[in-house]
Amino acid sequence: APEIALSNPKGKTMKLSDLRGSLVLVDFWASWCGPCRRENPNVVNAYNKY
Repeated sequence: APEIALSNPKGKTMKLSDLRGSLVLVDFWASWCGPCRRENPNVVNAYNKY
């Protein structure tokens, strides 16, 4: 995968390469996307679980 660097929910910048060997879910969504917004609680639950 290409290198991606973004802020995590706590504001810390993370690079995708920092997570090598870990389970990673990259979820691209938009605020105007109804199905994306409906799925978001499931993504949050997965984030909290893993």
